[in-house]
Amino acid sequence: MKPIKSVCFPNISQILGIICQFLLLEYGSPYANRLGESYTEFLIAVSYCLISTVLLLACYLLSKNTYILIRSSIYEIAFNIVASILYFSSSSYLAYALVTRLYVDYVRIPFFQVYPALTAAYVSFKINLMSIER
Repeated sequence: MKPIKSVCFPNISQILGIICQFLLLEYGSPYANRLGESYTEFLIAVSYCLISTVLLLACYLLSKNTYILIRSSIYEIAFNIVASILYFSSSSYLAYALVTRLYVDYVRIPFFQVYPALTAAYVSFKINLMSIER
């Protein structure tokens, strides 16, 4: 029987990754030039983690032997370390870029939806980071 925590983790990561990617592509694309590298780095981090968790979940569900081998290998430990570093650095960089480049527009322009949407994206990424570290 597979432990529930290890199978649920990729699902939580996938859901948060899909939400982050949707918010980035829907609201952040027109402002990618103003946000600079922070937008690109955050999008790369989301995509990397989303693809990796989809592959991990597929491996976990397809074969019990593969599940046991992956769980006992260094891959999952290395993935969690790299994902945590990417989550923390890219979401912090995006938060800095949002505050310095888009906050003035948020205060000045009524119904400026980009700032709250991208704030929700990096905050949900921080929540995902906390779920990895447990």
